[in-house]
Amino acid sequence: MIDPLDLLQNGPDNERVFETSTIVYTDGCDRYVLRTSRHCDDKPLEVLTGLLPGLLAAAQEKVADKERQVAPGDVNGPPVLINPDEAFPEFHAGLYTLAPDLCNRRDLYPKYLSLVHHGTPFQKILHSSFLSELTVLEELHKMGGHPNIVKYHGVIVERGRMVGLVLSKMKETVHERCKEASAAGCSHQPRPLDVAKVVQEVEGALAFLHNLKDGAGQKRPYCHNDVHPGNVMLTQDDTAVLVNLNSCQRLGTRLIKEMKIGWSEGGRRSAVQSDRAGLAKVEAFMRETFKGTL
Repeated sequence: MIDPLDLLQNGPDNERVFETSTIVYTDGCDRYVLRTSRHCDDKPLEVLTGLLPGLLAAAQEKVADKERQVAPGDVNGPPVLINPDEAFPEFHAGLYTLAPDLCNRRDLYPKYLSLVHHGTPFQKILHSSFLSELTVLEELHKMGGHPNIVKYHGVIVERGRMVGLVLSKMKETVHERCKEASAAGCSHQPRPLDVAKVVQEVEGALAFLHNLKDGAGQKRPYCHNDVHPGNVMLTQDDTAVLVNLNSCQRLGTRLIKEMKIGWSEGGRRSAVQSDRAGLAKVEAFMRETFKGTL
């Protein structure tokens, strides 16, 4: 699992090269963090799996060499065993929905709490973002959800701890669809995309969040706060679905984490204006990409 800080803040289209990589891997029921100076963030999972034994062996050599010893968790040092009681929130049956078994469920997507910043101050932000997203998803789930907001199926529980969320699986992001269309160039006609329909559906999802009310009928709106092409996904029939609610907070509250650079107004509080500005930029991005097909 490769998830550098910059990727979290700036998305998959950022081209910066990282000096170190962090790998989170499992051995039985245990999770470990291994940090290496080897550039791994663009490697597919099967390649990383093949590299892991060699990286672990190199780390053990450092342990044996007293002159070159590196502390566990440091770059090129031995891996660190993660204490689940410290890393993951506790599950309470009365508060949270237990996810169904993922075995043979290709329609579902597990979104695990990222551990790549384990042992650093930034991990607290990831932990808070996870709980924030979980709170919003649980609230929407109990209300019946919205067709253009990702459907939540519950939490993944291991040894009494919540390690991830289970969401409906979608085909692709708007970012991926636009990237494919741009790559097609003049070689062949890209798959068309009804930009107006996508915008209308995202507008509907945002309006739903902006007008939420509590059980007493009092308005208690949320704002998504991170609308960009990577956070709008498309189903098989090109229905737009808003995803990644880890920045979704009550209107006016201070944001837990940074928004994607270049796609927001840069405010530090949850705001309707940020959602509108983000969607306007997404629309412009799609129209520029598909201008020859609209």
